[in-house]
Amino acid sequence: MLDIANTDFLIAVPSLSKAEFETYSSRLFDTWDNYIEQSLRVSDYSISLAIEDGSIKGQGKIAVAISALYFGIGNYGSFISGIQMIREQVAYVSDKLVKSAASSFDENTQTTYKNNGGVISHLNRLFHKVQSGDMTAEEAMSEAERIIGDEANSSPEFMRKLNKAFQETPKYPTQITMFDELGGAASGEGGKTKKRSPRTPKPDLPLNPFRVEIWRDSKRDKKHIKVSKL
Repeated sequence: MLDIANTDFLIAVPSLSKAEFETYSSRLFDTWDNYIEQSLRVSDYSISLAIEDGSIKGQGKIAVAISALYFGIGNYGSFISGIQMIREQVAYVSDKLVKSAASSFDENTQTTYKNNGGVISHLNRLFHKVQSGDMTAEEAMSEAERIIGDEANSSPEFMRKLNKAFQETPKYPTQITMFDELGGAASGEGGKTKKRSPRTPKPDLPLNPFRVEIWRDSKRDKKHIKVSKL
């Protein structure tokens, strides 16, 4: 299986009771599962959600077999457009997971998160590097083989089409950089500095912290739940 989404989030709230936390986790999984079912256009996938008590620390993952990814990409015509579309779908459901996780609490509650698009994001970056001339098609294919790993052996057709797509990817047109009077590169918008949010004190950890894991091994598999002490 290939990871196509990995979302980590942290919500700074006091500890919930075990019953409340299990209910919260199960509902969050069902909500996220529904968004994935409606939005992710691949034939099959596995999903998992793990949440730890204290501040709510969670991780959601989506993985697909290379064959399912291949057919999903094929729905959009070209390889590069298929990867871009699935990448947008993955970003959407990852964002929904974080928003759904935070929606049960006060809107001022601090929530931090990090999204990783896995193989899809890696392949998308490789196409951009080939288009910009920063990498040859051969170099991109070599890197793709490393990223995909042993899963590549289960779908030679996917790898053949991927290689063909790298070879046929059009290059970006060459642009001339204009400079302003101060010698800096001219641009339509100045750089933005991201303001750091004030650090929020961490809530006290619960006396008996625990972890809830929920997963499906496929779209048709039943939901599995495991609760364990940390």
